[in-house]
Amino acid sequence: MIDQTYYFGINDTLAGDYRTGADFNPNVMSLYNIWSRYSKKSQDNHKRTHAAIARGQVLFNTKLIKIKSVKDINDDLATPELSGTCTTCHNTPNSGNHSIPMPLDIGISDSSRRTPDMPLYTLRNKNTNEIIKTTDPGRALITGKWKDIGRFKGPVLRAVASRPPYFHDGSAKDLPSVINFYNTRFAIGLTNRDKSDLVAFLASL
Repeated sequence: MIDQTYYFGINDTLAGDYRTGADFNPNVMSLYNIWSRYSKKSQDNHKRTHAAIARGQVLFNTKLIKIKSVKDINDDLATPELSGTCTTCHNTPNSGNHSIPMPLDIGISDSSRRTPDMPLYTLRNKNTNEIIKTTDPGRALITGKWKDIGRFKGPVLRAVASRPPYFHDGSAKDLPSVINFYNTRFAIGLTNRDKSDLVAFLASL
């Protein structure tokens, strides 16, 4: 059991901590630090499981992700590529949420991901005539802003294993499917053991 502090703007990725002024700390998750003492070679099944969870936590905090083509990150920062980790977006300590509103477009509603049971909307910008095809306009339905097409609020990760299917459209049936999406979308290069460790970590939250 830990006593976890929370307030609006704690550990914000771009602005740092709103109260203390401290820089963003990517080591967001620390729940299972003590389990890093266990080995994957342990004869005790519980200790092997704990070791996998601890490895998954380390991956979540530190595995490099080259963030590209994400609305509200790459466009707002005017950078085509940003080096980050899972905690770049899931940055609230030990909860995995974002501590300020940060809807993102990571490509979930792209027309290329459409399945026959999904709608497809063709939207046109009246000023530029730009066309976007999407399965869900996302936050743009609320704001009416072109830049908000396909942007969605990320979920809190605590108890995430109890809430399948995943993504706003239910397109990921389980946690391995979520991991595979991110691994493919951002070319992270996760090994099978990495994927298994991340699933073990997420399922434990």
